[in-house]
Amino acid sequence: MKTKKLSAVLIAVIITAALCVTAFAVLDIGEAKDTEKDVSAETKASEVKIERNKFTGDVYSDVVKSREITVGGKELTVSYRYSNTFGGTRSDVYLDDAGNMYYFDTDGNLTGEFPARDNTVTKNNEDSRKTLAEADYINIAEDHMRGVFGSDVDGFEYLSHEVLTSSGKYSVRFAKTIGEDGFVIADTCSVTVSADGNVTMCAKGANDPLEGFDMSLLDGVTREEVTAFTEEEAERIFEEYGIIELETVTDVGIGCCEGEYYLAVCYDLQTEKPIPNELTELYNMGVAKSADKHLYSVSMKFSLGE
Repeated sequence: MKTKKLSAVLIAVIITAALCVTAFAVLDIGEAKDTEKDVSAETKASEVKIERNKFTGDVYSDVVKSREITVGGKELTVSYRYSNTFGGTRSDVYLDDAGNMYYFDTDGNLTGEFPARDNTVTKNNEDSRKTLAEADYINIAEDHMRGVFGSDVDGFEYLSHEVLTSSGKYSVRFAKTIGEDGFVIADTCSVTVSADGNVTMCAKGANDPLEGFDMSLLDGVTREEVTAFTEEEAERIFEEYGIIELETVTDVGIGCCEGEYYLAVCYDLQTEKPIPNELTELYNMGVAKSADKHLYSVSMKFSLGE
């Protein structure tokens, strides 16, 4: 292993089922009325209770109040509602007239679409209980992704999928790869499709995270080496808490943060004993909802350099 190429810089533990690649929280859209407030002159003007998804968001005065976007060949006008921050990244949330939610980063790039519940949930009838062939779910997801993001997902190909056991939904991932060993670029796209074929979520990472990337940084670095190295580090750090399971859940990804390139691998982790607060704070760990089972998703990042 070329340790001069890889040096551990961050370990972030998030609760199981959190997407390793998504820069914002997935919100559950309910049917309550929107609550709106006037925006004051201050940058962080006020906090507003968004009743439709039971989320408290911040309203910023420096955000564009409406945007014209094209989704699936249709031109839409979307209006700003609120912003939220997840993992240090702010997303601005807009709604169209049908109640569909659209997430934008602070540079104005569309990063996610969450169709309104009324548009995605079929009544409890015979059609809603039908399931499609696996290939159909993947095709629905890909068509929707390209309709939402257009040229931003040129070069994206099918990467993987899983069936969410609690809901029967298909979660499908698409990505571009780089290098001879196929490192996955961090701006992957995830699309969730319900059992009856309706898209309930479509989200992707930042555009062009590797613009200007020096390919020589990957010389001599392989997925096998990175996976082995990250697993050894995770075992070393969490060994004293009794590792029950440490399973790789993503391919080796490559991305950029504040001008620094990194490789990352995500793991599912289960321990016999809970991780103490001191360690969760040190490594920016989230708290698992099923605390008695001590389940975590571990994302380990390593800087790429000489």
